[in-house]
Amino acid sequence: MDGENDLMLQPNEEAFDRWQMRALMFYVAAKHLRATGQSRMLPPSAFCVFQAIENMLKAVGFFHDPNFHPEKFNHDILKLIGHLEKLGLDVNHIKIPTHWIRWQEFTRYPDKGFFLGNEDIQFLDKIFTDLIELVPFQFSNGLLAHILWDGNYNWEREILQEDNQHVQRLEAAAKRNLRSPSP
Repeated sequence: MDGENDLMLQPNEEAFDRWQMRALMFYVAAKHLRATGQSRMLPPSAFCVFQAIENMLKAVGFFHDPNFHPEKFNHDILKLIGHLEKLGLDVNHIKIPTHWIRWQEFTRYPDKGFFLGNEDIQFLDKIFTDLIELVPFQFSNGLLAHILWDGNYNWEREILQEDNQHVQRLEAAAKRNLRSPSP
């Protein structure tokens, strides 16, 4: 992996990698916070779930749309999914639970109530993997590659793998699409 940073990524690859890295950080944080089992960690975990999906949808948008402007969608993940569908991507299997849409408000205002169950984290694993599969590119020196295969990221890998029924599919998609940047 040394020396690869000297090579150039295509603009869509660079934007995808940057947004995917942010999405991965929120994804790992959501799983970690939920795994504590402490009710006071549920609002931050739910916030991270929403941010992981929103950022990953934007990453996919940057990869497939050279004119993508994320501010056009604000934080509306349903509009983002609709945009990806208009680009010709098969997003029929990407379904966002209704209560996830409300998390954007509920996690910001303390007098609102909400629920975040283990099944929500399992569904996050599925959706995140589904979105990874929509992009035929993974930077060989990117965060996902490091988490999956670099021994310096064992903590993050353990969090990512915990109760994740989709981790083998995630690893297969990442490996299948692993690319070094263009010279």
